[in-house]
Amino acid sequence: ISYPPRQTGGLVFAETYRRGSQIDQIRLTFHDQKNITFLLENNFWVIREADYYYANMEFLDLLIRDLNLSEFYHRQQSFPDNVSQNNEVLIETFAQGQNLDHMVISAPAANPAYHFAHRRGEKETWLISGKFNLPPETYSWIMQPLLNYPPQMIEAVSLDGETLNRRDPRSLFTDSQNRQRSLNPLLDQFSYLIAQDVLSAQNFDETAFKKLRQISATTFSGLVTTLDLLSNGRDYWLKITLSATTLPTHDVNAYIRDNTFLYDGWFFKIAPATGKLLENFKPL
Repeated sequence: ISYPPRQTGGLVFAETYRRGSQIDQIRLTFHDQKNITFLLENNFWVIREADYYYANMEFLDLLIRDLNLSEFYHRQQSFPDNVSQNNEVLIETFAQGQNLDHMVISAPAANPAYHFAHRRGEKETWLISGKFNLPPETYSWIMQPLLNYPPQMIEAVSLDGETLNRRDPRSLFTDSQNRQRSLNPLLDQFSYLIAQDVLSAQNFDETAFKKLRQISATTFSGLVTTLDLLSNGRDYWLKITLSATTLPTHDVNAYIRDNTFLYDGWFFKIAPATGKLLENFKPL
């Protein structure tokens, strides 16, 4: 893909770059007026529209990188006819309540390293550099996945009080009667569990939900992760608790210390298919 010669190398979010250490709010406004707002609180980025749960720093770091590096590349005579304006996203940055920069980002150009953009209320369109991957779903921006344990890490699984164990990562699990059982569909959930929504405990009405079952997985290193599955007959939510066996490794204690805040006091909505699998799963 070839483009006209660069006309200017000025930073698109120049004031954001200049006052980088003071930025405490980034707001995305999508074409349907839905907002996703990132707030810096106690040295953590949280999302207002996700009940102030923690942002996915991998995604947010990529956005901040674009904000710091994006440059005006070429002024356009008019907005390209073959580029839809229906997916425009307004990006605004703030420091102590002051709006520093704003730019409306349109669909990517033929080369995805560039986007068409214009300032709010202005017709002048620019080709700017930057990938600007801006998914509109709030859950795409929260800390994901909730769980990410490779199946070979799991030593034991408890389902409603019944525990199945194995001697090593290559063995099958055995139940209390020493019968070999497969838990692969369940282990898949522990290896990559995604939330669709999140609520703090103070905003989650636990009395409106029935506790369906409790499932826990214990790793060979002594980390215990317990899932309490709740449902109102339509939606499924999880309460996740981290704990340790009586003889955990030092790394497990450190992991619990550093990660409990991601689970303690939060409830996570999961996809109906995932909820049904957890509700009905039986060892094979």
